[in-house]
Formats: sequence, structure tokens, C-alpha cells
Amino acid sequence: MKKWAINDFNTNRLGDPVDYNFQLSMNDYLNVNFITEKYYQNLDKAIKPVLQNDWKENPTLIKRMIEHLDKFDKIRNLSWVRTFPEVAEFYSDYLTK
Repeated sequence: MKKWAINDFNTNRLGDPVDYNFQLSMNDYLNVNFITEKYYQNLDKAIKPVLQNDWKENPTLIKRMIEHLDKFDKIRNLSWVRTFPEVAEFYSDYLTK
């Protein structure tokens, strides 16, 4: 991603330098590796190298991530599923109706 930003996105359309910050979520409940196979198949080629080399869908970790998201939604009176329906679709097999 960094290489792409340097080579292909180092200036904006006006020619001004683009400053960016690349940060992936890598903690015990929100981790870029906690994605479904459906999500993986739809990732851009530039993102796939960021995942663990031995990546595979892990239902236990995905369920834990969803539990944490739901917990924070309840506290904040929000819904990540309604806010990000395009992301929620990739987790539809894990969501309770």
C-alpha cells in the first residue's frame, strides 16, 4: 500500500503533495486478519499482502470481533451493520437476524 501511495498517489489532482497515514487495525478484536472468505475474495490486490501469509477464515475470531462491535454499538447507541452495510454483507453468515 505504501509503495502504491508513493508511486501512484504522491500528489493530488492539483499537484500538491499528498500526506497520508497508513494504519491497520491489529488488536485482539479488531484485526485486519479477521475477515471472511467472501471479504478476502473482494479485497484489492494491494491489500492482500498485508494479511498474514497463512491467512484463512477463522470463525472464532470473527465471532469475537462481532461481539465487540455489537458491545460498542450498544454503548454508543449505534449500529455498525447499518453504518457499513457493504461490510456487513461480508459477515452475513455470522450475523444474527
